Amino acid sequence: MYLVELSGILSDATKVQQLAELPSKPQVCTAGPEEGSYTEGAAEQDDEDSPTNKSQRPPRRFAIISNTARETLHRNLPPDVEKPLFIKLATYARKELSSDSVLPHLKQPSMDQTNDVSAYPQQDTYPVRYFFYGTLCDPDILSFILALSLPPELQDAILYGGKLRTWGGAYRALVDGDGSRDKGRDEEFIVGKMYEVQNEEDEMKLRAYESDAYEVVRCVIEVGGSCGMEKVLVFRYCGREDDLD
Repeated sequence: MYLVELSGILSDATKVQQLAELPSKPQVCTAGPEEGSYTEGAAEQDDEDSPTNKSQRPPRRFAIISNTARETLHRNLPPDVEKPLFIKLATYARKELSSDSVLPHLKQPSMDQTNDVSAYPQQDTYPVRYFFYGTLCDPDILSFILALSLPPELQDAILYGGKLRTWGGAYRALVDGDGSRDKGRDEEFIVGKMYEVQNEEDEMKLRAYESDAYEVVRCVIEVGGSCGMEKVLVFRYCGREDDLD
């Protein structure tokens, strides 16, 4: 999703609707600059009561549109007008864990597992353990995303029931496994790291990093070569199949 500023040729939501070929007017939000801020590019004025010298400016107005609408609007803009300001909104990996079953779960679970009323972790379980398999396995990247003051404690782990593909030619994407046999097991396995996310705020940072191309699902992992299995969460790819290599 994007914000487009309502100014110039895009004076109001109706104009955005027309140029973006939307069936209805887009939602509009306002954003007021903080006290003491200024409008970039505004002409300097000596009048103390002028808008550019006031500590509080009138709020700026933005329409909320999709990427498809943004591309359509760009295409329909007259070539001689100044391009509008677009701001990309953060998107989050979906997290909708069932409270009365194990769904959503990596790889289709058995009927008994699906009806397990003791499904864990729950939607609001914190701290909560995650399995990482891509860039989040890098301590420096994880520390940067979560603004950690100390190195993160990552444990070696193995994930069963999934397989890795490539999204966009560069990013690892976890998808459900197809049940092929590896190392004597009936599931494929992926080597990665387990990390305990301390609170919802940190989890939201990770969900924003992964974006809405992924979703949070339950899975089962083996930690540190132990024989026991742990129920944790993982980011599974949920975008278009055609975008995967």
